[in-house]
Amino acid sequence: MIDTIEKIKNNLYSKINESKKIGKVKKILEKTNTKKANTIFIIVVLIIYMIITFIGVIKHESWSDEAQAWLIARDLSIPEIWNQMRYEGHSCLWHLILVPFAKLGLPFDSIKLISWIILVISVFLILKYSPFNKFTKLLIIFSAPFIYYYPCISREYCLLPLLISLISILYQDKKKHPYLYAVLLAFLCNVHIIAIPFAGMLTVTFYGEELLLKRKQNEKKERKKLIIGAFIVFIGLVLFILQIYRAIFDSKLSYQVSSIHNTLNINFIVTHTKEIVIQYMEMIMGKSPLTIANYIVFAIILTLIIINGIKYKKQFLIFVPVVIVNIFVHVFLWFLNPHRAYMILMLIIFWAWNYKKDGKICDFKIINNSILYALIILCIISLKAGYNAIKADYYNLYSSSKETAEYIEDNLPKDSVFLFIPVSQSITPIIAYLDNDDYKFYSVPEDRYLTYIIWDSKWNEKITPDKINILLNHKLKNRKNVYLITTISQNNNERKFVEDCKKIYASNECMTILEQYIIYKLPDVEYTK
Repeated sequence: MIDTIEKIKNNLYSKINESKKIGKVKKILEKTNTKKANTIFIIVVLIIYMIITFIGVIKHESWSDEAQAWLIARDLSIPEIWNQMRYEGHSCLWHLILVPFAKLGLPFDSIKLISWIILVISVFLILKYSPFNKFTKLLIIFSAPFIYYYPCISREYCLLPLLISLISILYQDKKKHPYLYAVLLAFLCNVHIIAIPFAGMLTVTFYGEELLLKRKQNEKKERKKLIIGAFIVFIGLVLFILQIYRAIFDSKLSYQVSSIHNTLNINFIVTHTKEIVIQYMEMIMGKSPLTIANYIVFAIILTLIIINGIKYKKQFLIFVPVVIVNIFVHVFLWFLNPHRAYMILMLIIFWAWNYKKDGKICDFKIINNSILYALIILCIISLKAGYNAIKADYYNLYSSSKETAEYIEDNLPKDSVFLFIPVSQSITPIIAYLDNDDYKFYSVPEDRYLTYIIWDSKWNEKITPDKINILLNHKLKNRKNVYLITTISQNNNERKFVEDCKKIYASNECMTILEQYIIYKLPDVEYTK
């Protein structure tokens, strides 16, 4: 009887163990299947993203801002690039990334592939490592900045999603990797002035907190690493300031600095701040007759941000200064463009990615997920803007620079010299598309051969016909094929001068109006005092 009971027990135990083993196998299989499904999802979505954006990149005609960076990287040494930043208003980080490609003699169109590859990597990181569900991931990577503005327009802004993704991945383990985290923040400092407060607040809320508020909790070895990490970020910030502070005074691109007295004009500050906020709304939410609806949506997003900020104060502390500084920059220093406007979306992506790491989960679901709802709404709104932008670029010429360069190569002698003057600052993409050894470009304001633009006081000088005549009869008197290349936006002096010149080419209409070009063959003239 006892033996029978023992046998029954053993049978039961063996069946229980077998069921546990089966359960473990099922869990392993489920995890394997989930991993396979996720891998397939990542591969399929990434391929679709790559195809759509690659078509957009190929169809996009690069313009003056893209060409300026490429030419600086191609034609200047590293110290010269550093010095040129006093007129650019940016850090030289993007230019240094372009240096090896430009100096190897790769074609100008290579710049488009560089920004595209950077965004493809960024999208992979979001698909692979972000905590969002599949629906939210799709909304993010097909939103306007990811689908068009950052991959197709090759500028330093393409580094924002890459660095923010890498920082987010490292965010939870930043204490284990204080040096790597610091290097990423130092790079972020050098993307653009609008990224400075973001990198600064991330530095303060980590290194500052650990070194000041949690000093006793960290061992001496850990404190040393934190101090070195903070110093790395500080060096990155100093390098940026050394480049950018001169631009505030030397660069004539900054449309507000010349009226710095406006900083004391309350009416100007209020009026212009309102204009900038409206521009932000229009760029992100689109221009629409349903203005009231836009304001309602904006109010909902703002409410969701504030609700989340009440619970997750650290993220809110990071977010608010960035927004304030961003608005300040565009009120007093620089004009607003979509690339900078979408920095707000980049911030909210970071916040939604990391908010659960900075606070305890609340009992109220609306508070826990409010920033995620704000992110989803913003991404949905931007889908239309991204679609319209990529569609417009696909069906229209963005710039006439490439077709103008092709005309020059096919029709004009290779020893030709092209004069360009202040209104023709958008000449740079034509220069970038042409072989630097075949054609020469002479800057009339600077009175020397140049490929890039120097935005100094000479750039705004009025150029008289007499000055051009001096060039033709003295410095350029031995050159037979001299042309004037300008745009449809001619100034009065220029119009008077070109009346006696033979127009040999006019480009087609394009989206960038300052890049519709006209080429004149200059007549043989004699200079008279």
